[in-house]
Amino acid sequence: MVSRLKQCVASGERFEGTFPLRGHDGQFRWFLGRAVPIRDANDRILRWFGTFTDITEHKWIESELQRSNSDLIQFAYIASHDLQEPLRNIGSFAQLLARNLNNGNLPHAQSKYLDVIITSVRRMEALISDLLAYSRVTGTQMIERPPTDVQTVFDNAVKNLEASIRQSNATITHDVLPSVNANPVHISQVLQNLLGNAIKYRRPDVPLHVHIGAQRQVDAWLFSVRDNGSGFEPEYADRVFGIFKRLHGRDVPGTGVGLAICKAMIERHGGHIWAEAKPGVGATFYFTIPDAPPSSDLTPEKTYADIAQ
Repeated sequence: MVSRLKQCVASGERFEGTFPLRGHDGQFRWFLGRAVPIRDANDRILRWFGTFTDITEHKWIESELQRSNSDLIQFAYIASHDLQEPLRNIGSFAQLLARNLNNGNLPHAQSKYLDVIITSVRRMEALISDLLAYSRVTGTQMIERPPTDVQTVFDNAVKNLEASIRQSNATITHDVLPSVNANPVHISQVLQNLLGNAIKYRRPDVPLHVHIGAQRQVDAWLFSVRDNGSGFEPEYADRVFGIFKRLHGRDVPGTGVGLAICKAMIERHGGHIWAEAKPGVGATFYFTIPDAPPSSDLTPEKTYADIAQ
């Protein structure tokens, strides 16, 4: 934190950081420090204005939430393991029955029943897999945010969706994509989910066109994924990010978890995600990736006197 503060003073950048300070009672409390330069008409720094906010209670609540999330993640893993094994057995034996009985010309009704069983098992397996992915994203583990070339990440996402893009005859275009401080796996999954949604909800009578935009803001990058697909009513713009929230019923494949995972991933980076759409016109999904906050180089052993030096 001290090195970051010195860097900001030297460069004139605004400063923000969290750190512990020890009081007269010997106890440490957490503070959020912010400082901005005050400049004259010639853009010269005259002085600095700063604030220190005690966020100890916030840190305590955050710690309790992390502990609760950790318990929920452990429960999710245990529950998923207990569910996956019987599902695999049901699916395997249903497929064996279908193969064996079809050799004896199984009546259409009974064959249809077995197909429903196998389809339901596959849907449950996909749901469990997505729930596990969601629990991992919303977990307590810290995420690494190395410099990430979004162009490379985008290329990988397109490659993973190559068959779907070819089948739907979609055209994918993009702006010049920047490098950001972000988890490459998360950004790849976000782009892949949003591109996959655009393909899934395309209009059958209109050639699909998807465009990925990138715009620099003051302290973040704003990305957009715009399509000319089926769209949806604007009143559902928030609902689509809820877990298990689906607007098109079971006639469109999916578990209703993909956009919730996108939301969790972007929020883990300190960003925001939202959507705008019109029925029969298309939808645009926006998300921001803030510049990575500086990591604190303070340890609990450092005191106010250490900061002042």
